[in-house]
Amino acid sequence: MILAVDIGNSRAKFGLFRGSRLVRAFDRLPSRLPSVESVAVSSVNPPALRKLLPRLRKLAPVRIAGKDLPIPLVNLSKGTGTDRLLGAYAAWRRAKGPVVVVDVGTAITLNVVDAKGRFLGGAIFAGPRLALKALAESAALLPGVSPSAAVGIGKDTRSAIRAGAALAYGGFLLEGLSAATKALGRRPRLFVTGGDGGLFGRTHPHLVLEGLAACGISRTS
Repeated sequence: MILAVDIGNSRAKFGLFRGSRLVRAFDRLPSRLPSVESVAVSSVNPPALRKLLPRLRKLAPVRIAGKDLPIPLVNLSKGTGTDRLLGAYAAWRRAKGPVVVVDVGTAITLNVVDAKGRFLGGAIFAGPRLALKALAESAALLPGVSPSAAVGIGKDTRSAIRAGAALAYGGFLLEGLSAATKALGRRPRLFVTGGDGGLFGRTHPHLVLEGLAACGISRTS
């Protein structure tokens, strides 16, 4: 078995895989786990990684994506976070063709892979919760609200803020898909993931963990 660990800016996610099949996902590292052969880690949060590493190393050998765990995509975009690459790799493996992955978390990212498995780049912006928090903190008379999938015209300040966020991030998705289609020369398959991916409807919540497991399998085979 492989334990996949995705350490993000706001939280960590864990997935236990038998081969490429996800057996169970966790929001916290359990005190007891079945025996695992290896631990595959992606991190965009170095302090959280340093804190967690001693516990992970007690379980099995640890490999870190982008260091001793290669990600088998041709990366044409410099300085790309491993979470973006892993989610894109997992989606490309699923689709067997060009993909766009929108990952909605602390940041919202759009990531493009062509049919040959080349990561072309994408777009990054503040995620919905971060943007709404910044708005409330910077405008004395605007309340803090949580994002929702609501669209249309708000009838009061709170619903107007929610409507504004829904319109803004819906535009990110649509315009990003249009830009990716133009870059690829064909319409790609769309995947949405991340903690707030549900705001866009159907989501694939464990793409980064799937990508880690796939890399771990190729490493050990």
